Amino acid sequence: MTIAKLRTMLMACALAPLIAACAMSGGGGTKNAWSDADLTAALNNPARAQADRARDADRKPAALMTFFGVERGMTALDLIASGGYMTEVLATAVGPTGKVYAQNPPAFLKFNNGAYDKATSTTAMPRRRRNF
Repeated sequence: MTIAKLRTMLMACALAPLIAACAMSGGGGTKNAWSDADLTAALNNPARAQADRARDADRKPAALMTFFGVERGMTALDLIASGGYMTEVLATAVGPTGKVYAQNPPAFLKFNNGAYDKATSTTAMPRRRRNF
């Protein structure tokens, strides 16, 4: 992989949280909107991996989702999903009536000896298909 490709991929990773909530329906204060407290409680579901729940303290996913206006029933896209942490947060935020699509470029799946590929193909994605 060339330096230019690596730099582009790293820039995309840095920007991914900014575009993670590309919702197809409008947001902003509808009956499907979350409060930070309610979404935080939903994210504390014991069905989520303890390691993911531990990351929440630094990443503040409830505040991020409410900032982007992610609501129940929306359709969202997680670009460069990595191991799927934010994919699962989005799945919780859109709820059982919403949809989340996760995308990883083939080259990205090879990083860390294929750790992201393993996470999304064997553990992460089946877990993310459950309704939280």
